[in-house]
Amino acid sequence: MTKRLVFFNDNTGSVGMVGEYGIIDTKGNVVVSHKVEDAKQLADLIVNVQEEKK
Repeated sequence: MTKRLVFFNDNTGSVGMVGEYGIIDTKGNVVVSHKVEDAKQLADLIVNVQEEKK
């Protein structure tokens, strides 16, 4: 693999959604990570990752 990957992860529980999104480098390391607490819907987690832009 020669490019970075953007990831989105949601954890839906009985209390609410918690999510995380960011960038994984070519070695599998998370290099950028943002956590979102109390998300109301997936659209709160699936967003543009500013660091993804060149």
